[in-house]
Amino acid sequence: HEVPLRHPGISWTHCELRLQAAGAGESNGAADEAAGGGSSSSRRRMVIRDVSSNGTALWTSATGSVLLAKGTDTVVPDGALVILPIKVKPKDSGDSVPLRMCFEVRLGGEAPASPEPPSIPGDVEAL
Repeated sequence: HEVPLRHPGISWTHCELRLQAAGAGESNGAADEAAGGGSSSSRRRMVIRDVSSNGTALWTSATGSVLLAKGTDTVVPDGALVILPIKVKPKDSGDSVPLRMCFEVRLGGEAPASPEPPSIPGDVEAL
């Protein structure tokens, strides 16, 4: 499935979210540990891969914002925020489009109570 996101800094194909068997593919240290990367190989997990020119970050309460390595699968824990794009051009004073956007990944359970998009974490500017 494709999820179209409209933003001037987001690539046509910016990142890929996939389910894979736990233990398969590559990992990304801190983000993998925060997601319980050592779990049973019979379980499935969500992974993200940045395929963009402008970068993608993953925020979790355990790691804060982490820039994803391009072309590498990274485990996405429940409740993580995907932030894109990371490389941004300075904003024109009259432009009402935010520099970045993010969305929350929920794995099972109930949908969030509010349909409002989450706020961009403050530590993303340091990436």
